[in-house]
Amino acid sequence: GRPGRGTIGLVPAIVDSVGPVPVIAAGGIADGRGLAAALALGAAGVSMGTRFYATTEAISDPAAADLLVRGHSDDTTRTPVFDLVRGPPWPAGIDGRVLRNVTVERWEDDDSPASRAALTRTYRDAAATDYSIRALWAADGLDLIHAVPSAHDVLAEIVADAERTVRAAVKQLRGSDAQDGGAS
Repeated sequence: GRPGRGTIGLVPAIVDSVGPVPVIAAGGIADGRGLAAALALGAAGVSMGTRFYATTEAISDPAAADLLVRGHSDDTTRTPVFDLVRGPPWPAGIDGRVLRNVTVERWEDDDSPASRAALTRTYRDAAATDYSIRALWAADGLDLIHAVPSAHDVLAEIVADAERTVRAAVKQLRGSDAQDGGAS
């Protein structure tokens, strides 16, 4: 929940600092390429919240699923506003990534106490599925979500994609090694 570091640089640093303790990578991972990358960085596994939120078994509604499929990573932002208007707020510096909406825009325009009170009232009065006002939590991997299949199908595709990715990388490395005359 803290901004500032990306998954690629953060995972190996944490893996190196905690020794044999298993590390789970999260953040922007939504397909097998991300899984393969996380494993290559030393992670023991991955967490894919947004990818699995867009599955038939998820406790989400059709409006949320549709927005996740149509959304793009550039449509998301990190913000504390929803924790503040829902209450109680998380500790300072902790926020969440959501699809941008009216609440985020109003917060960015004016985060004064009066504005916060108005946003809180608007938020509480909005329907639970009104994502123009309410939070739809979504992460950097949103560009990789194109449908709402079953969790089983998502998992099968992620594993197959990770295997293809690793095989292709090994093939590329072996080809590179042959071009270098085996000197690398």
